[in-house]
Order: sequence, then structure tokens, then C-alpha cells
Amino acid sequence: MASDTPTQIISVPDTPNGKGATNNADSHVNMQFEVQPIHAKPFPDISKIEVFSGANFKRWQERLFSTLDVHGVADVLTQSMPAKDNSPEGIKLLQQWTHANKVCRHTILSTLSNELFDVYCTKKEAKEIWSSMIAKYTAEDTVKQKFVIGNYYKWEMKEDRDIKAQIHEYQTLLEDLKSVQIELPEPFVAGILIEKLPESWRDYRRDLKHDFGLMSFNDVITHIIIEDTNRKENVKSQAKEYTSNANLVETEDKGRYGNNHSNNKPNYNKYKQTTHFKRKECYVCGKPGHIASKCRKRAFVNNKKPPKPSANLVEGDEIITVVVSQTCLVADVKEWVVDSGATRHICQDKSVFSSYTPIGDEEEYVHLGDSRTTQVHGKGKVNIKLTSGKTLSLTDVLHVPEIRTNLISVSLLGRAGVKASFESDKVVLTKNNIFIGRGYCNQGLFMLNVSEVLK
Repeated sequence: MASDTPTQIISVPDTPNGKGATNNADSHVNMQFEVQPIHAKPFPDISKIEVFSGANFKRWQERLFSTLDVHGVADVLTQSMPAKDNSPEGIKLLQQWTHANKVCRHTILSTLSNELFDVYCTKKEAKEIWSSMIAKYTAEDTVKQKFVIGNYYKWEMKEDRDIKAQIHEYQTLLEDLKSVQIELPEPFVAGILIEKLPESWRDYRRDLKHDFGLMSFNDVITHIIIEDTNRKENVKSQAKEYTSNANLVETEDKGRYGNNHSNNKPNYNKYKQTTHFKRKECYVCGKPGHIASKCRKRAFVNNKKPPKPSANLVEGDEIITVVVSQTCLVADVKEWVVDSGATRHICQDKSVFSSYTPIGDEEEYVHLGDSRTTQVHGKGKVNIKLTSGKTLSLTDVLHVPEIRTNLISVSLLGRAGVKASFESDKVVLTKNNIFIGRGYCNQGLFMLNVSEVLK
């Protein structure tokens, strides 16, 4: 096998029999020997370097340069081949450069895609390949500065994304600014990160600015990550804080003494606290569901003002639900109201149910705030697609055709781990600190932003 190692030829004067020198100046013996290579190291391991195909040049460039620098051959990326010199020092320097150039050229070409390999394989020096790639994939400083500054200015944190991932994006933007010789003061960088926190972090953002002194950028990141971890751990307990004290759940009697078979004594407190109007009829108007003292027509007879609509009452064989909201004032049945006083979901349109179970006559009723009574026709499941792209699935939704708006119970959302935050005239739904959807206050009611209802 032919060797690529340079061969050095040295002329030595011929001394016959070792007894003195001869006067013949042309009498010399040419001796040849091979100089062993100085660098006998293996090629760098490039298995963890992604193949470069034109994207993320800065990342590829840094990883490749670090690998070559560790092997002590990165100098040839910026140095041309040394001039020819027949001295021992010059020969040694040429050998070192030749070996380093081979390693760098091989490593660069091995990490290029097939298309880029075809472009640069004709170049024999690593410096030529390296310089041409930098010129091609690195924009001019002025143009790049404008681009990086624009990205930093437009960056925002979003509710539906992980906090740690967004902090990593922010740190990447800061590194991009440093690459174009723009380094911002640390207090400014930390303050901008606090201001960029999502809207649901408003109270924490205020506390972070006022309750702590001047913190470093790393301290701010640590505080935010700790808060994010605590929110994820406590999301289930926090979701229950929105359950209204006005919710009322009662069970209809199953016999004289109810369902308590272990105790034969009647529960007198139960009869004192609950009054059942379901089977009774009003002697003023003849309609079931209320007594004469609560009759609307009786109020008109006595020249009194009609009662203001203040609550919707859903009554059934097994559950009575009080919905504290003036839904009689709303006439758009396509809207979905997030109600903290509701203990059941209610829907007006039967066609939006993905699954539906009819309910027999006179089994469950709805008592409106103006004392009118209407029947619950059935119950089932409704899938609501929000404007955020998420789908909110509601189960055991009551079908009430005469209701004037659809209701979503906050307490039932809390049981499913969905947190409803009411603040600044809007409601934000999250689960495990992940954004689900939002709504805005309209005429005193929080309307959820709904894209469509899926069947």
C-alpha cells in the first residue's frame, strides 16, 4: 500500500572503508527515510451532530467547531497551507497542517446532506469550505440585527403552552441578540420576562414585582418555575374554590322515612327544610310546581310588580339544582354561559347532543325565576369546540327546550379538574395549568368563546 507520508532525501559524503574523506565532491550516497506522522489520532465522533441541510446553521457550526477544537485541528479552518520550507521545522509544520486539513474536511463533508456534499466536495481545503458556508448562511450584520430585534420585540408568552418551554425560547432570543453584538442589561431582561407572563399570572406578576427586591435573571426564572410546579400540583384543589354556596342539592323522599334503612326514626329536620311543589297545583292559576303565595298571577291581582327573574330551578326525582343567574334576560340560545351558581349543565337545542337519553313526562322540571314551570325532556353528552382549538366535553347535560341560554356548571367543571378563573370581565378555563379556552362578560354573564358544537 502506498504511503502518503512525505519522504526526506539526505546526501551523506562517501568515506571509503571509514579511513578518511575523499576529494571527489560528487561522491555522495543518497539515503532515504520516512518521517512518521505526528498526529495518529482517530477521526472525531460525529454521531451526535445532526446532518446539515441548510437550516439551523449556527447550531451546526458551533457543534462542529467544538468537536474539531477538542481534537486540536480547528486551526486549519482559519489558516491556509503553510509555505514550503525544507527545514525540519517547516516539514513538521506542513505534516501537521496536512493531517488537520484531512480531518476537518472529512468531518465537514460527513455532516452535510447529499445535496450540499455535491456542492462542496470539489474543494480540497477545509478553510475554503468553512469560509464559503459562513458567507452563504450568515446574513449581513445589519439585516440580521433587524431580524433578531423584531423577533425579540414580538415574542409573547401564551396560556396554552408550557412555561418552561417558553422560558427556553426567551433565552434563545437573548443569545441571538448577543450573536449580533446586542447585550441587554440583566435587570431589563428579567423585568421583560416578568411582564411577558400570561394574563392568568397577573397576581403573581404583581407580587413578583413588589414583594421581592432586585433579582437576577436566573432568580426570576427559578421563582417562575417553582410557581408553575405549585400550580400544577394544586390545580385540583384550586378548581373547587369557585363552587357557589348557593348550590342546593336535595333528594326526593323514597317513602315516609326516606332511604335511611339503618335508622327507623323519621328525619323531622328534613321535612322542615324542604318543601316539594312538584306534584301540587296552584289554586290561583291551576298550574303545578308552585303554591298560591308564589303565583305570578296572584301578584298581578294584588296590583304588585311581577317578581324579578333571579334564578333558574331545575328539579327532578333525584336532584334539585339552583342556577343563580338571570338567564331570562338572554335570548341567544347559541351562547354558552359559564355559571358559578349552576350545579348542572343545561342545553336548549336537542340537535347538538352527541348522545341523548329521553326522560319521561313529569319526572324532572325547570322552575324559572318568574314562577313558570317547564319540563326536562332528556339528558346526554355535548361536545363544544372552543375558539382555542380545544374540545370541552360535557356529560349529563339536561335538555330544557324553553331555556333561553345554555349553562355550564363551574362546580361540575371543577370535579373534572378544569379550573375557571373569573377576572377582568373575562373567564379563563385551564386544566393542569394548560389553557383550554376563555370567555368574556356580556350583560353580566360570562359567555364562553365557542367555535362550533361537535356531534
